[in-house]
Amino acid sequence: MSRLVNAGFARLFKNKVFYGVVIFAAVFGILQGTPGVLDKMDGATFYIDSQFLSFSLLSGVVSACFTGLFLGTEYSDGTMRNKLIVGHGRLSIYFSNFIVCCVANLIFTAVYDTSTLITGLSQGGEFMTDVKILVLYAICGMLIAASFTAMMVFLSSVIGSRSRSVVACFILAIGVAFASAYINGRLQEPETYDRYITDANGEFSAVETVPNPGYVEGAARKAMETSLEILPSGQATVIVSTLSYGDEPVEEAGTLYKWMGYSALFAAAFTAAGIGVFRKKDIK
Repeated sequence: MSRLVNAGFARLFKNKVFYGVVIFAAVFGILQGTPGVLDKMDGATFYIDSQFLSFSLLSGVVSACFTGLFLGTEYSDGTMRNKLIVGHGRLSIYFSNFIVCCVANLIFTAVYDTSTLITGLSQGGEFMTDVKILVLYAICGMLIAASFTAMMVFLSSVIGSRSRSVVACFILAIGVAFASAYINGRLQEPETYDRYITDANGEFSAVETVPNPGYVEGAARKAMETSLEILPSGQATVIVSTLSYGDEPVEEAGTLYKWMGYSALFAAAFTAAGIGVFRKKDIK
């Protein structure tokens, strides 16, 4: 398998799409690390916590585009068939592709984080979250990228068309993002809300606290919370929103470590499923 991995990296570092995404990640990081108009106001403190990890929100789409194109080319160029002809096993082919694509997506994330950090700190930015916690968040961001990679390698390996592979990966990334946003929105619903009561003349008379029918509780709430923690885009949504609004870091009771475990299991599940399907796929 080492020969396949080495060949994959050789192809990766000659790939124009790879360098295009690296440049995109670097430029986006610089823009995110640059303070805006409000941040430059006298007395304002420019915090870069959420900007530092915002790439996790784009990780799914970036992984979809890159992985779909990179692996889809192996089918269109006949590389996949040639690997089998010369005697490489399907398990080795799948794992080598996952390793190469995973490293590529981790590089994209690292480039963004580094450019954001350097730009933000050089512009007077500060962190309001403890650095040790930010490191854990950054590790979560890396595992989010690995989880998305597992999803996209699964699709790209079982779909024998580059164009269809890219489309399927992109649709999956957008679908997971929308699902996470919906779940997060439902969980953010308040348990109660204030209803303003007016008298016969239409003038305000009192405020009544009433239950919110949109509030999710019980087993349904627990299921939605777990789903949000398992989905890579769900983790990204919670991390960025938490750091954006200055809430308490999501670290109590080992939550961040639990998320890391979820990401590892998520990636392992998609990899196992992908290997199972890929072994039976008819490659022409």
